[in-house]
Amino acid sequence: MRIEDVLARLAAVRPNGERSWMARCPAHDDRNPSLSVSEGEGGRVLFNCFAGCAAESVAAALGLKMADLMGDQTRRSDPHERDDRTPNSERRTPNAEGMQLLAYNFSN
Repeated sequence: MRIEDVLARLAAVRPNGERSWMARCPAHDDRNPSLSVSEGEGGRVLFNCFAGCAAESVAAALGLKMADLMGDQTRRSDPHERDDRTPNSERRTPNAEGMQLLAYNFSN
């Protein structure tokens, strides 16, 4: 899924730098935008809720699976094909701003 499609599902979206936005987090009652949304390598959609919501909770509140946010790496030839894969491992890495970035590995 493209970042533009994800942003269309969020409320109170405003730019916050190059390929980065702030929005209200759909995973909790958010009155002031606390969700950072940015585009990572390969078109990945990255979430960081400053109120502490997990990226998985944000994705679920949007009706998405984490696999939907992985950009070009999980593109299928049939866009309507359901993807029920489960990640077999994850890696958490802090970026320069101290946000935790999640990378998931999937097996077929």
